[in-house]
Amino acid sequence: MWKKTGFAELDRHARLAVVRALRTGHLPGDPAVHSVLRSSVTYRLEQGRKSRRALPVSYGFLLLVAVANALVLGPWFLLLGLWFVALGVYGWVSVRREGPRLAGLERALVETG
Repeated sequence: MWKKTGFAELDRHARLAVVRALRTGHLPGDPAVHSVLRSSVTYRLEQGRKSRRALPVSYGFLLLVAVANALVLGPWFLLLGLWFVALGVYGWVSVRREGPRLAGLERALVETG
């Protein structure tokens, strides 16, 4: 991702500005990083759309494997199932929280040109 978006060519302060903008949703004041930020936002929004479909399927499958192991090998595999449920919920919530923040950042980038 970093080579595709141009992030790797930035200096340390510009990288920090891009990462901070992606985390907070606030547009940095330096317009030199806007092109890198625009491609990073586009990439992360695309990954978020993909993970909305993939996360429930993958964690659901892992939960089924843990339940099958608990039935065959012993009940302590239910702890593994609970771990997969917790990771699935965390992934689902973090993707849902990141979407509006990135969409707002994308709108701000379009408005500034």
